[in-house]
Amino acid sequence: MKNHGNLRHNQAVIYSAFLQNMLELFSPLEWFFVILLAVIPLAGAVFHFWVMFIGHGKTTEPEDTPPST
Repeated sequence: MKNHGNLRHNQAVIYSAFLQNMLELFSPLEWFFVILLAVIPLAGAVFHFWVMFIGHGKTTEPEDTPPST
């Protein structure tokens, strides 16, 4: 039977190396813009679903009421 603790340690080392390489890929200012360009479309999608499903606080009247004159 294999030692699973050693496997988890190896996965942690690989993840740590991957994260270090990703952090070295861009400068902190470039990472700011990468995150900004990811957040803006997500915020737009959330706003779209909020207006579409929640209705932005609008109320609807029943259809069978006669119009007031």
